[in-house]
Amino acid sequence: MKAILLAGPARRVTRPLAAWSAALTALLVLNTAFWPAFRDNDGMTALAEGMPAPLVEALGLGDLGSPAGYLWRLYTLMVPLLMAIAGASVATALTARDEDGGRYELLLAQPVGRTGVLAGRLLVTAAWLTALGTVVLAVQLASNAAFDLDMPTGHLAATVALCTVNALVCATASVCTAAFVCHPAAAVGTGVGLGVAGYVASVLFPMRESWRSVQYLSPWDWALGGGPLTSAPEWWRYTGPLGLAAVLAAVAIAAFDRRDVHAP
Repeated sequence: MKAILLAGPARRVTRPLAAWSAALTALLVLNTAFWPAFRDNDGMTALAEGMPAPLVEALGLGDLGSPAGYLWRLYTLMVPLLMAIAGASVATALTARDEDGGRYELLLAQPVGRTGVLAGRLLVTAAWLTALGTVVLAVQLASNAAFDLDMPTGHLAATVALCTVNALVCATASVCTAAFVCHPAAAVGTGVGLGVAGYVASVLFPMRESWRSVQYLSPWDWALGGGPLTSAPEWWRYTGPLGLAAVLAAVAIAAFDRRDVHAP
């Protein structure tokens, strides 16, 4: 793969990486800073005892006095959802927005193939999400040490890795949409919508018995449904979402190779 297919997109996503890293750093540090107050306060746990069990589980209020229970709310909603939004946004910027802005025409006028162009952007997006996940893990570990939150590093690393994998599925869904139509709003909406729908199916649908089985269709549930903060995740929780991302990437490359590029 020619360097131009990776270097250009990689340079363009450095600022978004800095911005998203700063935002997530603020979220993680502020959340962890309140841990001592929850650790020494049984009031929230007592309050949760009077609520319906499915609601307590969905909101993550079951065991706020333990490190895993306290971080559960953060790593089953906020972090994976924000990473999914970030991934979809960056993937859209490198695909649909590039095409809409006329950048694809200039690039494809050079001796490069369409497969290489889209594959390069997929690789840059995957590397970008990996870098963002690394920042999340490093900040959370530092915050844990600063505020005396005793969380096993292995469980935390697995959780962040699965958040990254889930975000990659959403980002690849955005690329897949962009490969079919030059519509940035549709592309980013597909990725973000998949993330939100995955959360709803995984966490909220099980609150109703007749809808419980829908959660097994959710890539979010595949990745994060096993409670990685408390136990080592099964291998398929990594390979399942990664396999779906690979299928979406293959469909995107095939579709992009067969249609006309939009001219603004």
